[in-house]
Amino acid sequence: MIRILHRIKYGRTFAGCLLALAVVIGYGTLRWRVHANSASLIREAEGWLRKRDNARARETLRTLLWFEPRQYQALLITGISLNADRKFPEAIAVLERIPDTSEQFEQGGIALASSLIHDKQLDHGESVLRRHMQLFPRSLATCEELVRLNLKLFRQREAITLLLEFWGRGGDDFGALPLLLELEVKTAAPHESVAALEEADRQHPHQAAVVLALARAYSLMGKTEQAQAQFEDALRLKPQDFLTGLLAAEFFFNRGDVESAQRLLNLEFENLNDDRYWFLRCRIAEHSSQVEEAYSFLQKALALRPNDETYVLMQATLLRRLGRIEESRTIALRAAQLVEDRKHLFLLSHQFDREHPSPDLCLEIADRLERLGHLEQASAWRRVSQMITPVQPANPAP
Repeated sequence: MIRILHRIKYGRTFAGCLLALAVVIGYGTLRWRVHANSASLIREAEGWLRKRDNARARETLRTLLWFEPRQYQALLITGISLNADRKFPEAIAVLERIPDTSEQFEQGGIALASSLIHDKQLDHGESVLRRHMQLFPRSLATCEELVRLNLKLFRQREAITLLLEFWGRGGDDFGALPLLLELEVKTAAPHESVAALEEADRQHPHQAAVVLALARAYSLMGKTEQAQAQFEDALRLKPQDFLTGLLAAEFFFNRGDVESAQRLLNLEFENLNDDRYWFLRCRIAEHSSQVEEAYSFLQKALALRPNDETYVLMQATLLRRLGRIEESRTIALRAAQLVEDRKHLFLLSHQFDREHPSPDLCLEIADRLERLGHLEQASAWRRVSQMITPVQPANPAP
């Protein structure tokens, strides 16, 4: 009896070992087959992605990622497909798994930032993009994504500066110039963005960039009480931030609260290289009838931004108050010409066709930019005009 029991026990153990061995062999075989077909699976998934069948693209890669969770091209495709299907939290979780040592990191970082921004995590998205710009300074896609985010946050000046810095690093002229032109003539439209900013604030409260953007939007819309509350929150979140303090000071000055504006400008974040700071100092001094001091502040603003029509018009006003009438008239005419040039540039920007640019239109844009003081951009537009082959009219039918 004991021998029989031993044989049964041994038989079960042996059968269990055989089963385990079969499982291991089967797993290994399946894993080998999946690995051997990984390139084919990725090509298939990319095909589904191009056809916008995002769910099938993910399904194609599901088994591959189960066996090879560090297959970064598969992770990238999966993250992009989730982003396209507006499954942003899932996309973020996938794209964050792509390390900065992989070939897919450049594209993956842009996709990650896009998912974060669509998920209303604007502060986090901005930090990802800024790090990406440091790692990939010649990436136009990264620069454009960061420019778009700045525009959503009503930071047009910062968007232009960012794009100019990218362009100055030797980027392709035609890649950045049209966007620079668009930014040069663009005006803020708060009613187009305020709902999205409010939703971002509800979903992810206390994002400093969002709070400041809401403050600016409400201010532009004339909602002064809401704007003041947002500016106060923004100052609490970033009490030493130059831009926050400057914009809050401008808001309080426009409301007639000169004392609060002066207090904010006297904080230890004076920026000698920002014309907006000196222009606000000029306005405050002019409001207090300190005309000579106002004029000296304005000269500092003009030294940094000599062709700003608002500054030039203020110069004409101050010269008149100082009794320099003839100079005032000359400067006023210059201000009027700058306004006209900018208006004309606005019209030209709407005529410009990226697909079929006209050499003559490029030259006209160059002339207006030169008159507005953008000499390097004007020179680049002239180079572009020389590279364009004019479209020949079709021969009429005989």
